[in-house]
Amino acid sequence: MKVGIISMQRVGNYGSFLQAYALKRLIEDLGNDVVFVDIDASETNKKVFLKSFKFRRYIFKRLRYGRKGKLVSQKYKEAQAKYLNLADRKMTSENCDAIVIGSDEIFNCDSQGAWKITRERFGYVPAAKRVISYAASCGNTDITGASSEDVEIIKTGLFSLQAISVRDQNTAKMVFDVSGFSANKHVDPVLVYNFKSEMASCAKTVFPAGPYMIVYAYRGRINSRDEIKAIRAYARKKGLRILSAGGMQAWCDDYLVLDPFEVLLYFKNAACIVTDTFHGTVMGAKFNKPMAVFVRESNSNKLIDLLEHFHMESHIVHNVNNIAEIIDRENDYSAFNRIADEESARTRKYLKEQLSI
Repeated sequence: MKVGIISMQRVGNYGSFLQAYALKRLIEDLGNDVVFVDIDASETNKKVFLKSFKFRRYIFKRLRYGRKGKLVSQKYKEAQAKYLNLADRKMTSENCDAIVIGSDEIFNCDSQGAWKITRERFGYVPAAKRVISYAASCGNTDITGASSEDVEIIKTGLFSLQAISVRDQNTAKMVFDVSGFSANKHVDPVLVYNFKSEMASCAKTVFPAGPYMIVYAYRGRINSRDEIKAIRAYARKKGLRILSAGGMQAWCDDYLVLDPFEVLLYFKNAACIVTDTFHGTVMGAKFNKPMAVFVRESNSNKLIDLLEHFHMESHIVHNVNNIAEIIDRENDYSAFNRIADEESARTRKYLKEQLSI
């Protein structure tokens, strides 16, 4: 079949790219042709960008890293064009036999948020014969953030889905509250797809001479003096360079300019990971890394759900003074690896069943 994916594939973010690419490859492995279908973003995306300038320390590094940030953005665009086949024009559901909605925060319910609430985003795609979701998330939103008009739009979309799969319990509750349906629950596709051939293609990737820590967060979000002090103290004690990936953290030793598959390699070869994002946690766990995870109010629903499902609550930073203890704790990933294998099998079974009808 020709399968269209409605996702966050145009977002300039490693996690958004990797989940879109992984889902594409999983569907292609079933013998399907895959294209991406676009959704419209509103201008409120600019609010996040402007907010990041409130933190003024490290001004000279900010200027230098700012130039690197442009190169990172270019890496995103090149990867999106090369690996996701994204065209400059808007890509539609025309001629798709089936549509898969997911993963990422495609079910975001905030009427005032960065993404317009449309019937298509929640499942109403009349051009396709079959429409399902896979590991869709509403993030930290719920139905209380949607206007009464948007609730009806969401309901129309959900009632159009032949199968509903979500990524976390908060989204499952939203689906039930709106539609009365009980959703399947599956993990993010980055946890399912192995990326071995993609990482093998990065043979020319250059790594630092010595051991390093990866700090993975949205731009400027790790900005508490106490957090920075604790992370730096740990890195100095262990002789680690502090490298930021994804969003720039001006206090780090360097800001990495990498394509998405090189980021996976850097995670794989890191001494440890410090992150406050969902996909930073996913990548750290995927490679069984010593890791400290800061949970923010903006991502607590999906991040705590992930950590609890894989029995990884011990990685949560409740007190910045305990970072060393958390990272140095013996990392037993046996439960994670077992559950990841089980979830991988469930994912492939679900997609095969739903896209073979």
